[in-house]
Amino acid sequence: MATTWGSTEGHLRVGIDCWTTTPTASSTAVAVSLRVYVQCMDSWDFDDDQDFKVTGTGGGTGTFHNSLSGSSTKLIYSHDMSASIDYDGGPTYTWTASISDMYNGGTPSHTRSITLPKRPASPPSAPATPTAASITSTSAALSWSVPANNGAAIDSYGLWVSTSSTFPGSTYVTQTGTSRTWTGLAKGTTYYARVNAHNAAGWGSYSGTRTFTTGTTAPGSMTAPTVGSIGATTASVTWSAPSDDGGKDLDLIAGQVSRNSTFTDVILSWESAGTDIRKDLTGLPKGAVLYVRTQAHNAVGWGAWSPSRTFTTDTTAAGATSKPSVASVLATSASVSWSAPSDTGGASITGYELQRDTSSSFAAPVTATTTNPSTSLSGLLPGTTYYLRVRAVTSAGTGGWSATTTFTTLSGVKVGDGTRWVDAIVWVGDGSKWVLAQVKSGNGTTWK
Repeated sequence: MATTWGSTEGHLRVGIDCWTTTPTASSTAVAVSLRVYVQCMDSWDFDDDQDFKVTGTGGGTGTFHNSLSGSSTKLIYSHDMSASIDYDGGPTYTWTASISDMYNGGTPSHTRSITLPKRPASPPSAPATPTAASITSTSAALSWSVPANNGAAIDSYGLWVSTSSTFPGSTYVTQTGTSRTWTGLAKGTTYYARVNAHNAAGWGSYSGTRTFTTGTTAPGSMTAPTVGSIGATTASVTWSAPSDDGGKDLDLIAGQVSRNSTFTDVILSWESAGTDIRKDLTGLPKGAVLYVRTQAHNAVGWGAWSPSRTFTTDTTAAGATSKPSVASVLATSASVSWSAPSDTGGASITGYELQRDTSSSFAAPVTATTTNPSTSLSGLLPGTTYYLRVRAVTSAGTGGWSATTTFTTLSGVKVGDGTRWVDAIVWVGDGSKWVLAQVKSGNGTTWK
């Protein structure tokens, strides 16, 4: 600062200069300097001692030899001291310097004041380590205290959350408040949180790091499984792990196959390892509309069932019927019955094919069709051995032949030509039509 001067009295005037060092953001004190001068204001020549006094902080008294003349200036007092400052500034110092015992009367004096500068603002101090409360599987309530603002009002906070304690690629938000509920966290995951404050001087240091771990749940629902490689009794089921594993590793995958979409008629269940993605099914019913679903398990428990997938197994030709049974055998007729095959191939039986032949190789069979598992044979030859077999018909085609049944019709009247005998077919009539006559023999008690 420049020297300022008081008024001239008795040829002299007093001047005061004072200043401080310039503080920095880290300063807690400044150096204060005081200088007092006396100046002769005309050509008067003095050559004696004069008393002076300086009042105020760091002031004092003394004597100077007045050898001034011709507007010369002399330093008569100096003082240096250290004074504390803060962000609101320091005190104001006031000094008054005066000279006494002047010739020609008068007491020249001068008063000067200086107010200490403020400490420049710096970024805020680091907040205390934030707290984490109300931790759920996907959220946590984070809060922190207000740190020292270091000379400028805090205008925002930076909150950092990461899955790494070194915070690479961390999620960062700024806000004005000192709390935030952080949502969208992954389940069963350890997180790290820290905070720093900002003011007009910039961003302050980070707080300590808070570590917390989110909770875990049962897995979420899986998507509907996929079914492929469908056969008559087999299929392959594949699936994807649920997008939400609940924060725990999957240890089991379960599946069910049902005849209805409500799964009240489950025909097959299984459990696989948590890392499996496929199950090959066997023993399925043929030609059936089936429903399959899956669910995942972790250490917490079972997740919800997935939506179901519908698929239909293939059909095959029916298996063999039972061996035909023959009854009511007469000379030219008989009754035949059989049981439907136990394996229909997954399709409904629409009919049967029945073959008869007089040769076991069925070289020239007579084929009849029926929708029932029984029929009557007519037009047979008396005393003839016949071979019978039957098979089922479905939409998938014809099934396998049954085992062969053999039977022989009753003999009729024989006629001969002197060299051989053959069965004669006897017809009887009533004048309007002819029918085959049945020839029976008896033993006095029964006829056959």
